[in-house]
Amino acid sequence: STYDWFAKVPRLVGNRGLNTTMLFAEDLQGGICARRFLLYHRPIVDNRVETHFFTSGAHARAFRERTITALGLPGVSLARASGRTALLAIRKPPQGYSNTEEITQKIKEFFRERCWQLKLWMVGEGDMSMSKQVGLFADVDLSISTHGAQLSNIVWQPPGSAVLIIHKCHMTRRLFARQAMEAGLRTFKSFPSDCSKSVAGNQQEILDYGVYKADFEKDLLPVLMRAMEALGRPGCAGAAKAM
Repeated sequence: STYDWFAKVPRLVGNRGLNTTMLFAEDLQGGICARRFLLYHRPIVDNRVETHFFTSGAHARAFRERTITALGLPGVSLARASGRTALLAIRKPPQGYSNTEEITQKIKEFFRERCWQLKLWMVGEGDMSMSKQVGLFADVDLSISTHGAQLSNIVWQPPGSAVLIIHKCHMTRRLFARQAMEAGLRTFKSFPSDCSKSVAGNQQEILDYGVYKADFEKDLLPVLMRAMEALGRPGCAGAAKAM
C-alpha cells in the first residue's frame, strides 16, 4: 500500500526514536517498516503546510542507525575517510532532465577520473524494497538527483555526507534541502545558467512536466567541484571504479 512519508515520518520517529506501534507487524523485522515501503511517492503539493522531519541531527542519526540495524544491513555509521562513493538517482524526462544519457555519461567520466565509485539508480523502474533503498544510500559520500520525492532517501545517508540537488528553471521548492539540513547533511544546489526560454508556473507542473536540458559544464561541473572540495575527498586513492 502507499505510504505518506511526508506526513507520517514525525509520527514514525517520535520523540524516542522508533519506539512506536506504527512500526510493528508480524511480517516486519525488528519492528521497522514494511518490505515494500516506497520512499519516492509524490512530495508535498503546493500550498500544503510542510512538516518538520527531525528535531535535530542526532534525532535523524538515531532513526537511521535503528533502521539499518532492524533491516540487518552493515552498520555503516559514518562516511568513510577513504570512501569515495557517489550515487546518481536518474529520473526519466519530463521529471528529469531531457539529456539523460549525456549527463549520465559525463558524470560517470567525472567520477572515474577522480577514482570515485558511482552507483546509478533508475528511479521508478518497478517497486524496490525498503532494505534495498536504505542500502543504496547508506554508504554514499554524495548523492545527486533532480528535485523529486526519491530524495526522501537521503535520510539514510551517513553523517558527514552531502546531497546535490539539480533544479529546473523556476523551481523554488526547498523541501529536500531542509530535510537534508535537519538530517545534518551538507547541501549543494545546481541551477540552470539559462532560463530565457522557460516560463515560471505552478511548482508541481514544473516538477512533473517542465522541460530542462542540463548543461554539465555550466550547471553541474562547478557544483560538483565545490562539493568534492567541501567533503575533503577531491582526488584519486587507488584504482578507479565505476558501476
